Amino acid sequence: MDCNHGYRNKSYTPDLAKTTRGKSKTGKSDCRFRVVVRCSLVDGKCEWRIFGVKDKDNPGKSRGFHNHKLEVYSEGSRQRNYLSKERRMDIKEMEATHTQARDIRSFVNRKYDAHHHMKQIYNETEKIRHERLGGMKPMRWTLIEAQRLDYFVECEFDDERRVSRLFLCHPESIRMLSAWYFVILIDSTYKTNKYKQPLVQLIGVSPVKKNFNIGFALVSDETKETYAWVLMQLKHLLGDRTLDAFVTDKEGGLGVSLRQIFPSSAHLLCVWHMKRNIEAKMLSFRISRDSAEWFIEGPWGRVLNANTEAGFQRR
Repeated sequence: MDCNHGYRNKSYTPDLAKTTRGKSKTGKSDCRFRVVVRCSLVDGKCEWRIFGVKDKDNPGKSRGFHNHKLEVYSEGSRQRNYLSKERRMDIKEMEATHTQARDIRSFVNRKYDAHHHMKQIYNETEKIRHERLGGMKPMRWTLIEAQRLDYFVECEFDDERRVSRLFLCHPESIRMLSAWYFVILIDSTYKTNKYKQPLVQLIGVSPVKKNFNIGFALVSDETKETYAWVLMQLKHLLGDRTLDAFVTDKEGGLGVSLRQIFPSSAHLLCVWHMKRNIEAKMLSFRISRDSAEWFIEGPWGRVLNANTEAGFQRR
C-alpha cells in the first residue's frame, strides 16, 4: 500500500495526444510511505499483518513513515467522495425538480457524511442533462419535444443556421385564447435567459380578471420587423377573431407593428410602466421619493381612475 501523496514514476511519460485533463495543482509530496499487508496462517486461521518496506535508496531506513501531516478530514479522498450509484440517483431526482446545485450538495453531503465539492455536483448535473437530451443540442431537443407535446411552434434561422426567432404556445393556452381573446398584454424582458435575448411574453385576461400565459417568443432583437413576425404568429392563432385592445409599454417598434397587423384594435399603455416612468423622471429632477409616490397615488392616480372623459378633464 502506497501513500496517495507519493511520487510519480520518473519513467512515466504522458501521451499528450490522449491527455484531456487541464493543468491543476498536484497533491504529490514525494512521500515514500509503503507497507505490505499479508495474511499469516495461525492455527489454521488468517491473521492480517502489516510489514514496513525497506527503502532501497536508503538501506536500513524503513518506508513506514509519511513525510507530511496526515489528513484529519478526507475532503480530497476519492474513496470517500466517490459518487456511488445511490448518490447519483439522488442527484438525478433532485436535478429533475430543478433543485439548486448548492442544495443538492448539502443534501448529499449530509446524507452520506461526505465532502463533495461543487465541481462534482456541476459535472454530474451536466452529465444528467446531456443524457436527457440524447446527445442533441438543447435547442434541437426543445423543438422536437415541443412538437411531440403538441405545442404550436414556429421558428426562423439566421445565415449561420442559429435560431433567431422562436415562438411557442401550449395547446391549453390556445384553448383559453379561443375563449378569452378580448385583451392581450405584451411585454419583453432580458432577465430570463442566459443569452440576454429579448423574451416577448403574451398574456391573456379572463372575465374574472385572472391572467393566463398565451405564449412567448425568444427573439434576437426588438425591431418592428421582429415584432411583426411575433404578431403574425398570434394572428394565426386567433384566426378571424378580433381583439378589443392590446396593453404594452412604450415600445416604438411594437406600436408600429400593432397598427399594421391589428389596425382595428385599441393600443393602450401599461399603467404600471407609466408610473415607473413618472417616478424615474421626478427622481431625476431631485424630487424626493416620498413626494413622487404622493403625486403618483394622489393627483395622478385620480386622473387614471377617472371613469368618464369629463371626469378626466376635471381632475
